[in-house]
Amino acid sequence: ANVATHTVTIPAVMVEFLKRDKGELAFVMAHEIGHLQDANCHERGIAQRLTGAALQRMCEMNADFLGVQYMMAAGYSPFDAAAFMGRLMMVAPNQTSILGIVLGRFGSDHPVDLDRIKKIGEFAHMVCEQRPELCSH
Repeated sequence: ANVATHTVTIPAVMVEFLKRDKGELAFVMAHEIGHLQDANCHERGIAQRLTGAALQRMCEMNADFLGVQYMMAAGYSPFDAAAFMGRLMMVAPNQTSILGIVLGRFGSDHPVDLDRIKKIGEFAHMVCEQRPELCSH
């Protein structure tokens, strides 16, 4: 996501990689839109004296939370978000391939671990409690 221009760009190779998993692609798009909505995340984090990995983790978690809300509102399951994160953890394509380079770059910008996947489930439960109409699909 480019906050300055309010645009989201998803590489074609990523779209091709996820074409059979529309929910996972929906999460990628929703997550990136979450970064646009939370454009001042870095400034807030710096004001809280966060730097480096802690600041990046906070902004990624915020984008995940917003992304889960968007995808659930669109009728997708939050399990698709967790599935995408799990897939990123498992896929280790050759880094010389276009897909490998794209996934490697995405993974470095959006670090994934089991705690992040667990948080997505917690976000989904929180969204269902606060907005049950999103969970009745």
